[in-house]
Amino acid sequence: MSNTIARTRNQKVFCVKETTKGTLVFPASANLVVAAGYCTVNQQASFSDSEEIEESRDVLERFQDRFSPGAWTVPMYLRPSGTAGDAPDGDVLFECLMGTKTINAGTSVVYSQAIAKDSFSLWCKKGHTIFWARGCTVNKSDLALSTSGGARCDFSGEFMEMGWAGTDQINGALSISGTAIVVDDAKKFTVGAYVEFEEAGTTYNNTDAGYQVTAVDIATETITIGTGLESALADDSTIRGFLPTGTKVGTPLESRKGKAQFAGVDTPVQSMSVSINDPAQMLADEITTTDYPEDYAEGVRDLSGSLAIYFRENDLAYFYDGQNSNQQALTMVVGDTAGSIVTVSMAQSELEVPSVAEADPTVALNMPFKALGNAGEDSATITFT
Repeated sequence: MSNTIARTRNQKVFCVKETTKGTLVFPASANLVVAAGYCTVNQQASFSDSEEIEESRDVLERFQDRFSPGAWTVPMYLRPSGTAGDAPDGDVLFECLMGTKTINAGTSVVYSQAIAKDSFSLWCKKGHTIFWARGCTVNKSDLALSTSGGARCDFSGEFMEMGWAGTDQINGALSISGTAIVVDDAKKFTVGAYVEFEEAGTTYNNTDAGYQVTAVDIATETITIGTGLESALADDSTIRGFLPTGTKVGTPLESRKGKAQFAGVDTPVQSMSVSINDPAQMLADEITTTDYPEDYAEGVRDLSGSLAIYFRENDLAYFYDGQNSNQQALTMVVGDTAGSIVTVSMAQSELEVPSVAEADPTVALNMPFKALGNAGEDSATITFT
């Protein structure tokens, strides 16, 4: 069979919320996320060298450790649905970042903070291979405005376990009732993945549902699927990972259509960034029945950002506010059309003392800020209207 190199542009990303944290869920077409860059899914095994002393300077043995949490990233643009009250692209990521989603029919979708955060399953196609990750947590989102390009919202976090389904050939003809499939290299598949088959140009994917891999036997090069086939297959037919086609949501927002508001008043800025760091720490030091973390605990939030503005006469007051920890409502608004407006609200924000930047022929100010809570779970909201 061929041994094709994966192409960077052949990428597809799905995110679907889990009912039980760490229990893998297969996506539907509506769970597609349009990534504005490369999705990454990585998990490394670690090892400890043996401390046995023998008559050699070589290390003769080592032990595999429990897996540490994996890391994932999904860069994207803010992409509202275009209809007020309908969820945006990346809906699951926003909900798992903040904790709570409230849909106000025909009006808005509001993502607000909660003590507990749900997990999701991530599926990412990379050329000839589909990777999955279960028990994903959204630990951080970086939002940014500038005068060019799209309004970015990049997500990242951790996960419990990764798996994959590659591209291979079956070894021997299969009957329509066959579920145990001998392949050339069973290492290309893991339990939990979904596959499809192709024979003489015809694809069989269980009526767009795929076939779930329920067992993998490396010794016999055999994978087992959970249901019988749609059609008998000839020897050397192709088996490969399967994902739905995917349905795009909305259109990306232009960054130039963003603005900052201080206490509800529009304020010209050169740029603005908001970093929502809302960690959920994997409990990797707990011994469980698997080799992977199986739970996590939410940590302390850290919401911060910065603004760059031209130094106007009335802006001198920001130095006083910074020195005296004065709080005010700070808002990032992107978009100007109903159904395609995103508002990031931080009601209790403290500006730090600005730093002066010489930007010939003008003088500018760089102003860091930190968003605080009031009663708790209220340091920020993200609203699509």
